[in-house]
Amino acid sequence: DLLVSFLTRSNLISTLIGNRQNIPSIISERVNTSSHFATSALGFISKFMIKAVYPKATRVVPVSQGVMQDLVDNYKVPESKCTVMYNAYEQGALLEKSKLEISNLPQKPFLIGIGRLVPNKNFSLLIRAFAKSASQRDLVILGQGPELTELKTLAKELAVESKVHFLGFQENPYPFLANADYLVSTSNAEGFPNGIAEAMCLGKPVIATNCQSGPAEILTEDNKTTTEDFIKAQHGILCQTGNVEAVSRAIVVMEEGDTIEHYQTQSAHRAASFSYKAMQDTFANILNDACSKRKE
Repeated sequence: DLLVSFLTRSNLISTLIGNRQNIPSIISERVNTSSHFATSALGFISKFMIKAVYPKATRVVPVSQGVMQDLVDNYKVPESKCTVMYNAYEQGALLEKSKLEISNLPQKPFLIGIGRLVPNKNFSLLIRAFAKSASQRDLVILGQGPELTELKTLAKELAVESKVHFLGFQENPYPFLANADYLVSTSNAEGFPNGIAEAMCLGKPVIATNCQSGPAEILTEDNKTTTEDFIKAQHGILCQTGNVEAVSRAIVVMEEGDTIEHYQTQSAHRAASFSYKAMQDTFANILNDACSKRKE
């Protein structure tokens, strides 16, 4: 009766099958398409196929306003076919997981970064900004990946080796997040940054780079917000992407006065936007609309 798919290859296939068999297709795009695909020949082919096929889907469900705008501007997807549906989070379950005891927390107060240790997450920028800020806190990095050795070497070169804790992949990262003073995300690109939303569900302040897409939308409620340095936005501090100085100054500002306490309140308020009820209502409307468009 209906095809629902996620991620590029399955989206392409379900749209083509749906058109051929007269079955409504709902495709969900989880990443910023232009940023996600490289400039290689394979990336070019993928983008070409998305532009040719995605506009034919019955409904398109981007995970953020930024992802939607990219599809509309660069891949000819009609905006009338799009409905943004944010990821949802079970805040009660996150809170319960965050209360579990762990043994390897730093003894000093700390800020935290979470993600794969790959270039796109730009942990090297986080370490450089942290070192430059001269923060009195430590830095915890959760994740594993090919850049681990390089990042450890960088921390040593910047004389913050004793303050940066690489704790690897954690099946349950939430106790670390709950014990951190705030989260810093320095990604070059995102679709919808789960780490930021989950931190806010636990009432944690956030510093994030203004990459496409998601951080500006979460922190300012406007995906088109621009940053030349950093701004103290409504729900967190937003920094220019790739700007070490901006992130460093944002760390300094976050640790001044009652800024952390202020953004704890703002994070908890913003987290209400990511409830399961909001997601269910949105998806029910999408399903009903798609089914009504089946050709007789």
